Amino acid sequence: MFLKSDSVTLRKTNKQDVDFVCSLEAMEENSKYIIPWSKEKHEKALANTDVLHLIVEDRKRSQPVGYLIIAGLENPDLSIELVRITINEKGKGYGKESFNLIKDWVFTKFQAHRLWLDVKVNNVRAFKLYQ
Repeated sequence: MFLKSDSVTLRKTNKQDVDFVCSLEAMEENSKYIIPWSKEKHEKALANTDVLHLIVEDRKRSQPVGYLIIAGLENPDLSIELVRITINEKGKGYGKESFNLIKDWVFTKFQAHRLWLDVKVNNVRAFKLYQ
């Protein structure tokens, strides 16, 4: 376990999780907002010390409901990028809770100076979350 709240647990993604991650990216409601990665690219990210690849789990059910990726852990300017957050079960607060957990970790535990991201303008759900 990496981080947890009352509703979600964030844990490091392992190789067995990559098929789940790729299946989320392939879903039409997700793929229109991201550029899906190949299985190999996700596996490389797991081994990259500059990247933190996490599975989002529903804490009560211990079931994966999404994933998130941040990068820049080795950035000397302490600028972290939220590369991606993708949630399977939308509208249940998993994305918001995961974002708040990682944001808190980035600034309080990791002591980064900046957390940044790109969002497509037509991704209204994400845009509202990031505001």
